[in-house]
Amino acid sequence: MASEASTKSQPPVLPAERDDTAYHSAWTDWAKRAPGQKLTADKERYTKICADVIDQFVRDGLIARENSRKAFEVLLLTAHRESDFNPHAKNPRSTATGMLQQITTFHQRSRLNSASARNVLLTVEQRTDVATASTLFLRQLVCTKDWDKLKICDAAYEVQKFHPADMHRFDDPTITREVTCLAGAMYPKQASMTHNEAYSPLERAPRRT
Repeated sequence: MASEASTKSQPPVLPAERDDTAYHSAWTDWAKRAPGQKLTADKERYTKICADVIDQFVRDGLIARENSRKAFEVLLLTAHRESDFNPHAKNPRSTATGMLQQITTFHQRSRLNSASARNVLLTVEQRTDVATASTLFLRQLVCTKDWDKLKICDAAYEVQKFHPADMHRFDDPTITREVTCLAGAMYPKQASMTHNEAYSPLERAPRRT
């Protein structure tokens, strides 16, 4: 007979502690500094949905709790560079659609999507729904070896496979600084991707204590 201890269910994995109030302040500050970015309340809400999806991945054991901020940084950078956080964005030259500009076959590279799901093209509705698009993005991210040790732009590339000529847009130090600030406000005291050794000592962000 199994012991009582072995039959008890494991405690649920709790998502990382979030500070939505600090995040709102950081978002508002960025919006004031860069009015041309048009950082609306709706766009802030979309990014919080991204954080909700990350929290679920933590609960499911797919993202380590301490890597929540890192995943958020990669998602924020990608959403900003691909569409300016616009879930209805459409590329006129391809099927790329949504906040993360996913094509109809985007999901086919992730082993976390079932074979039956990979055989069906993604719909416009799936790619324009922020939660669904973020889920598809993270399923690809977590299948990337050592994603949490890369530069943010390199992790984004491994998911998106954008044209290498566009790397300079994802490696923009100003935007990198903004997204790491936002993610640090949402997940305080967690390590940033910019703490990784992939960054030079001059590029690395100071650790918060």
